[in-house]
Amino acid sequence: MQCMSINDWFEKITGGESYNAVAKKAGVQASSIWRQLPDRLSEKNAVAIARAYGRPAIEPLIIMGLLTDDDIKAIKSQDALRDASDDELMAELGRRIKASSEDPKWQQPPKVE
Repeated sequence: MQCMSINDWFEKITGGESYNAVAKKAGVQASSIWRQLPDRLSEKNAVAIARAYGRPAIEPLIIMGLLTDDDIKAIKSQDALRDASDDELMAELGRRIKASSEDPKWQQPPKVE
């Protein structure tokens, strides 16, 4: 997705609809789309267009380089932890403890200085 230009993304999600049709559907000014494309698209317009066409609002922000894969992973990790049940958290903790206990460095007594 990041190799795609914002203009390519726009053409792909809108199916080649006219700027006027896209603007009307997204609730933005057609003149701003005309001024901005093919080189750029404002964040506000990009998000409005994405939502109007049923795409995630973060999609154009990633394409424009405003968000990275690491940003998305951080959000997903935080959401996953927040949404996990206590049982799921305990199961994951148990899995990690078991995996760590097989590591030879954990078989030795701790060094206290």
